[in-house]
Amino acid sequence: MIENEIYRGPTRDDSIFKRWHSVSIRSITFVNGEAIAECKNSHGPKRGNQGYFKASLDVMISDVYSNGSFKSPSRLFRNFVYGEVRKEYEKEVVECISKESTCPTTLPKDTLLRIFEGIYHNTSVRVCQSEGKEEVIGTPIDRALFKWAIELQAKMNITYNKSDSITLKGPCDKCLPCKKGVKSVPKVEAKGTAVEGKIPSLNGVRIHWKGKPEFILEKCLLDGAGKERILEAIKKMAAKNLICIAICTNSEMNQFVPDEDNRKQWELTCDRLDLLAVFGIQSPRILPKDALEKQAPLDFDEGDDDPSLDYLVDLVDSTICPSISSFEGNMEGTPQVEDELFDLDWSSYPPTLVKSTWQYDYEIALFARIGLHCHNFQKGTNYKFKRLEKCGTHSTRYEDYYITFEATDPTSSSVFSFQTMLGNDYKNLTWGIGLTLASLAARIKATHGTESVDEVWDMAAIDDSYKGPMPKWFSDEALVRDDKKFYVVQESELHENDWLQLLMEVAFYSKTESGVSACKPLEIKKVVVETLEEYTTEAREKLKADNAIFYISYKCIADPSTPWAGEHDAIIRKTMDGKPGHMSLEVAVTKEQIEDRET
Repeated sequence: MIENEIYRGPTRDDSIFKRWHSVSIRSITFVNGEAIAECKNSHGPKRGNQGYFKASLDVMISDVYSNGSFKSPSRLFRNFVYGEVRKEYEKEVVECISKESTCPTTLPKDTLLRIFEGIYHNTSVRVCQSEGKEEVIGTPIDRALFKWAIELQAKMNITYNKSDSITLKGPCDKCLPCKKGVKSVPKVEAKGTAVEGKIPSLNGVRIHWKGKPEFILEKCLLDGAGKERILEAIKKMAAKNLICIAICTNSEMNQFVPDEDNRKQWELTCDRLDLLAVFGIQSPRILPKDALEKQAPLDFDEGDDDPSLDYLVDLVDSTICPSISSFEGNMEGTPQVEDELFDLDWSSYPPTLVKSTWQYDYEIALFARIGLHCHNFQKGTNYKFKRLEKCGTHSTRYEDYYITFEATDPTSSSVFSFQTMLGNDYKNLTWGIGLTLASLAARIKATHGTESVDEVWDMAAIDDSYKGPMPKWFSDEALVRDDKKFYVVQESELHENDWLQLLMEVAFYSKTESGVSACKPLEIKKVVVETLEEYTTEAREKLKADNAIFYISYKCIADPSTPWAGEHDAIIRKTMDGKPGHMSLEVAVTKEQIEDRET
């Protein structure tokens, strides 16, 4: 599975391959405490037969350690030597709060023991010997939690060993259900592990959970005031760009444990939980894009059982990216295509050819129009959407859509093929985000060759004012006081800039949670723009700001008996990282969505 261009497997079914594949590691980069290998793979699930991808060595080393030497060809990576992550790049726990205290040293000993038990048994961390020293391997976040636990044990003079408890089952994923009718990898909200204590102070069976705070808090037994206090602390962590992770355990000490023969079907309970702690984890150093720190390449361990793996250690020149047809031994069953991103559907194995259906789909058409608007905004064009041709999908952390459609140029009446890639993210209720739609490619389809797609979002290029929790609706006082920051769009401009209608549709799509198959009749009433970008001559130039917040009041003119009829308000945050085809639209969660989630 690839998340944000970094291969995080092999941890899921979609990282299983049918036979050995040639993979070369050509350089190592240390980013935010994580060892990232830049690799070339002849059969990657994301890049297909075209070359390069990035892989997290930390995750795969952990998997190699726990799964042995991979004697059968079912995993992408067989075995390799790992590089130690330098301390200055490590993630670090800088804040820890619980329902009792903001200082972990004041917590009761039994609470600390349960925290240590959860961290030791419900993370990817392994401790192994290397050159006479103990080395901690695992994901960067899990390493940070583990090292925090070790340091706190020493400070508090509390002893807990992993052998003080035994793992009964886990780690197991707790996922949100996929949208009906959408093929995608379920989104993991938390990981759980059942353990049994073997010392008097940890007697009994517990289920530990670790995951996203907003998900964990919903499952915990907290009163209203306590929950609000924790949520406020999480928002403050998020404002500091800290990664927030919550851990908890079941509140009942005694759990029914199936015998070993039936334990595979045992579903770990995830309700009535006791919150143990919420951690704020800092990435101490974020490297600029051009700061590639290289070390000696890591060679694969050939092993004695298969000398034919010599080719795995071959390195490639970073300037060479061969075409699909130049590869020997193409993926069995994969069609030969011009552009694997837009012509192949990677939601299945092997990938299938996306056929041109020319069928109308409102949701996909909406996504296509977002990409087209991004292109118009950046290039100064006024292309119009005409009709859909085809759409392929790829499920990573997000649902990625590769859309090909026809567009027209009103100035010349020409019709041409256009391509856009759009990432459909999920909610982040902690930050008040109901939906994120990000255009990551928007281009006229090339007739000869393909234009490269840079689908990595550059978060560092976005001003901090447009990160973190979504803003609240503006006040009349703020509108008067900060008139240089706000601009009330004139009525004539509402019709001159038809892309404002598009933003309104995106807001309505988020509100209905993609529950409409066609756009309802919507009428835009008022738009206020907030941006820190200054205008040159006229305030209306704020409409052209790269980064801005749009406050939109609109009306759904539908049958009054339908649930969506009436007046609505929406907040949309638009950001651009400066890359061609890149534009992100974040829609604030509505009161109704919060209430639905709580019920």
